[in-house]
Amino acid sequence: MKPRSLVPRNKDPEAPWESTAITGLCDKGKTDLAYVGIRHELGRYTRYGSKRRNTTIRPKDPHEWTNQIANPEHATTVGRLRGAWSTVSRRALASSHCPDPGS
Repeated sequence: MKPRSLVPRNKDPEAPWESTAITGLCDKGKTDLAYVGIRHELGRYTRYGSKRRNTTIRPKDPHEWTNQIANPEHATTVGRLRGAWSTVSRRALASSHCPDPGS
């Protein structure tokens, strides 16, 4: 994977910057506590354990306090974040020792 320079972002913090970041935590002994999330300019999509899902939408919720996963107003954005999660997290999980919290 080719690294991406942060120089353009540092020069202009308001410039468009399409990217996705992955965060996660796992404990093989407690898979119900595992989480994997992606952060995209649209918002954050996180899976906790095997059942709980959370989506926050930016810029409407900059502090990420409100779960919008069931809000029909944000169905398109939630769908895009779920799609990005599927693509990105599968690659990340394949190279880690964490179980997939979505399975």
